Amino acid sequence: MSDVLTSLFGSKARVRVLRILLFNEGAQFTVAEIAKRTQINSLDVRREMRMLERIDFAKARRVKKRKYYSVNEDFPLKDELTALFARATVTPECKSLAQVEKIGDVHLALVSGIFLNYTKARADIFIVANDVSRTRLKKWISTLEAETGREVSYVLLTMEEYKYRINMSDRFLQDFLQGPYDEIVNKMPHFKRTVSAIKRRGIMI
Repeated sequence: MSDVLTSLFGSKARVRVLRILLFNEGAQFTVAEIAKRTQINSLDVRREMRMLERIDFAKARRVKKRKYYSVNEDFPLKDELTALFARATVTPECKSLAQVEKIGDVHLALVSGIFLNYTKARADIFIVANDVSRTRLKKWISTLEAETGREVSYVLLTMEEYKYRINMSDRFLQDFLQGPYDEIVNKMPHFKRTVSAIKRRGIMI
């Protein structure tokens, strides 16, 4: 649905700027901060902010020589836009999710939280992987945050840590797997049986 929004609103830059303002209600950002968080160049961000300020979607205030932008809480369509953008980021159609296997030897990758509009999730992404490149992981998470306009929380376990937590009936795993999630990567042949046991009895196997 991200491609649909880009077509509706005219550009990827506009969609990402709208997201960061809508999903960070009350926060104030400079052009440089928006550019960094959205991974859009400053010239494009500045152009979008001028347009959004002109239609009263965004408010600006100056502190010394710096200009800070925030969403206008009184904009007539703010709630409707927030709902639309939230719906557009709730599925794994977020393109960068498919790049998770580039961070290392990924055995399992699940999404919940902001990707499914499930506010009770204890994490947005759960990953089991070995030999993870921290640099690639950080870059991947930053790209997801740029696409969604929100901070993305994640839990990363090695295969050994995952097996240990299963044997210890880890509370986080129980809570996460009992809630809604979507699979991005699943190379674990017995994973579905584990999940079935958790949902049936509320315990680990």
